[in-house]
Amino acid sequence: LLGSQKIELNDLNYNIKKSLKDGRIININPFNLSEVSKFLKHNDLNLNHEIISEITRVSEGHPTLLGIIVKNIREKPKNDILKILSTYEVYNGKLDIIYDQLWDQITQEGVKNILGVLARLRREIDIQLIAKKTQQFKEIQELNDKFRHLFNIKGNYWSFYHNSFRLYLENKTAQFLSQYNEENDRSFHKQIVSFFEDSPDNFIEFI
Repeated sequence: LLGSQKIELNDLNYNIKKSLKDGRIININPFNLSEVSKFLKHNDLNLNHEIISEITRVSEGHPTLLGIIVKNIREKPKNDILKILSTYEVYNGKLDIIYDQLWDQITQEGVKNILGVLARLRREIDIQLIAKKTQQFKEIQELNDKFRHLFNIKGNYWSFYHNSFRLYLENKTAQFLSQYNEENDRSFHKQIVSFFEDSPDNFIEFI
């Protein structure tokens, strides 16, 4: 499975692109222990065999999940890494398991609202602007503490590390009684529009 990314990429191999357009599925084998070790070293993480083995077990060698784990542990003390890894449920081929686990740890409902807004913005997100517009500063702090490893962060600007998480949030926050609810979905778009009522020119930059 290539992922949720569209295939219109300039650097995507021609044969791969043609196979996708023909409706064929491209299977990518999971990384083995040796490949996970190389992946970690490539990301400047020199870890012992026990930690590498645990990362391999938890991620099942899935490249996207490996990337998420790397972002989560990169700045953590090595003595804490095994404890962090113990909080991950085994992937079992579904990233939603990992996302559900994080979603269930949210303690403030406002965090869910902010995530719903972020999921519907199509460009880099100025998190300071979101904080100003929502006035939910404590919620932004919890978002930062629990979810920052699922975003690429440059200064105040956040973007989703992987599109699967954005799609997960878009679906999750639109649900009512575990089913998609159009009114819930629409309410987030109305909220985004309200953010830019005083500066409509900036609105186009965020949708």
